[in-house]
Amino acid sequence: MKKTLTSEETLTRLMLILVNNLTELKDVQDLPDQEFEYGEKTAYIECLELLQDWEKANQLGLDYNIEVYFNFK
Repeated sequence: MKKTLTSEETLTRLMLILVNNLTELKDVQDLPDQEFEYGEKTAYIECLELLQDWEKANQLGLDYNIEVYFNFK
């Protein structure tokens, strides 16, 4: 049976997944041969920036400029 998560557990898990995925894509740039990966990076950054509005985001370490940290240009 699948475990039911609280909203806080779900948001925390989502944040960790996004940070992990962005860490893997940190060096991806807006280049023709990296279009798909750059699109992924863009979407993950947008989602993570939305999570920064969560009242517990700072407590979980999401208190930095995401675009700068993940080399988004």
